[in-house]
Amino acid sequence: MSEFFPWPQHLSMLRAFLIDLGDISIAIPLALGLALALFCQRAGHHARWWLLVFGLGVILIGAGKLAFGLFGWSIPGTDMYVVSGHAMLTAAVYPTLFGALARAISPRLQAPAIAAGLFLAAVMAVALVRGNDHTVSETLLGSVIGLSVAAAGLSRGVGLRFRPALAIALAPLLCLTLLNIPSPVHAAKNGVWHTVASLLGVSGKYVRYIKPHPETGKQMVVVVPPRHRSPRAGLAPGVPAHAAGAQLRTCAFLRQREARDQCLTGVLAAPLPMYSSATSTS
Repeated sequence: MSEFFPWPQHLSMLRAFLIDLGDISIAIPLALGLALALFCQRAGHHARWWLLVFGLGVILIGAGKLAFGLFGWSIPGTDMYVVSGHAMLTAAVYPTLFGALARAISPRLQAPAIAAGLFLAAVMAVALVRGNDHTVSETLLGSVIGLSVAAAGLSRGVGLRFRPALAIALAPLLCLTLLNIPSPVHAAKNGVWHTVASLLGVSGKYVRYIKPHPETGKQMVVVVPPRHRSPRAGLAPGVPAHAAGAQLRTCAFLRQREARDQCLTGVLAAPLPMYSSATSTS
């Protein structure tokens, strides 16, 4: 058991940038860019395998988020509510991408590059828990899924064999950023959400908040059913990141965190029935 340690103020911007690296607006274009580079080097079978295992990982995360958001399915005893997509994407994309790009330079660099990707995934996991974005179990499950995707991709020899591969792999992300195009990935995510909700006849959304307990400082999970959500609660879930460019995405993230904190303060003060549990992290 451990107390909640607030993220140092002077590292808040760095943490926001780190969290941005695991956002779907960055990680998914990088994954697609890797597949594009593999196709360009005539390794279509490797590209199709990477898209398959990565797609399965994304589907698992999406199914978990839909199950909780639409129906409130969770395992409170293990603090499992919303599986971390940031943890999954970071653990899946960066070890695979770094390893594939390093192979284009020298096969001997592939192992250190994969280790660097794993280190980034570990730092992401710590940031998600310390920032109260996810519980330990949510982060661990997301990381395990992501690492399984990376291991499956690398086991089939997903690697690049020519130096211009870096430019090709970064092409989708660079196009979105340089042209200042709002992330189509977020639009697709919202479209899937609304379509599934409409088909199932669900109009509300469950929301899970995590805050330190005012007395003990330990993580406290609060689940707000749809009928108890305030109008401002719609600002809370997810990092928008609609604006291209790291600076704009970072500012949007910080504004979102502030809105979430204000919303949660009102929820905790309101005399409404809700599900809550105090959890400890280690």
